Amino acid sequence: RLRRGKLRDGKPLAVMVADLAVADRCCALDDLERATLCSTAAPIVLARRRPSAMVTGEVAPGCADLGVMLPYTPLHHLLMQTAPPVLVMTSGNRSGSPLTYRDDDAAAELGDIADGILLHDREIFRPIDDSVVHCAAGGVRPVRRGRGYVPRPIVVTPPRRGDSTRVLAVGGELKSTFCLLQGGSALVSEHLGDLTNPDAYRHFVASIPRLAALYGFSPDVVAHDLHPAYESTRYAESLNLPALAVQHHHAHIASVMAEADEPGPLIGLVCDGTGWGTDGTVWGCELLRCERGEFSRLGHMDRFPLVGG
Repeated sequence: RLRRGKLRDGKPLAVMVADLAVADRCCALDDLERATLCSTAAPIVLARRRPSAMVTGEVAPGCADLGVMLPYTPLHHLLMQTAPPVLVMTSGNRSGSPLTYRDDDAAAELGDIADGILLHDREIFRPIDDSVVHCAAGGVRPVRRGRGYVPRPIVVTPPRRGDSTRVLAVGGELKSTFCLLQGGSALVSEHLGDLTNPDAYRHFVASIPRLAALYGFSPDVVAHDLHPAYESTRYAESLNLPALAVQHHHAHIASVMAEADEPGPLIGLVCDGTGWGTDGTVWGCELLRCERGEFSRLGHMDRFPLVGG
């Protein structure tokens, strides 16, 4: 019933458990996963599900892992005093739409999904999704950075010593985030959704100046995806700033290089979806040689014609 209302077919749902003991009964947790669940960030942790977990398979169909989290607000702790020890927790929105966080909007948009809506006399200033992480190779790896991690900066090495250029990077169009870069500090926004959704786009446009004002950030240059028809590209072009177009798949590899402080040269294999290519065709699975801000295309899957060109 919840999936029908949210228009969310088979995508996994997270669960909140009463305490760490219940989490251990649901998932085979290691020490790092336990520590991450109990950290101040309190993210959703993807962990190996136990066959005996007291969670229906409808929560995460076909998945060996279960997204589990602990209570992180006073309201959660009050709820868990009388609720079952495992509760399905999901964001207050329809799939593909941004978070609903204003009282009037909640009644209008969620009235046919929720049996009840709990209101408060304090307005929500900034809506933000839960963070989702998994623990691998001795570290905590973010799948989605949100509450608890944003707007904590990611430390990167500046491209050139003493370079103080302030860059606003507006990203692609799907699973949107943006980034404010100054020196060795990269402030990556929370997940904002798909910018083809008008509400998500309005949220994107409002979030950029809000985070910039919080940090006193004024960009010198804007970076955007190479695709000329992306909403994020059009937004970048409207700012009257020097603009830098970045090829989609190169951006994926460059972000990993920056995070790992690896200038290259190296070979990167990007197996995500499509991106506008430098030759005007749509690129897919790409093999790129990258070094600092440059790349060359070594290989790719065979081209094939698309309806419409």
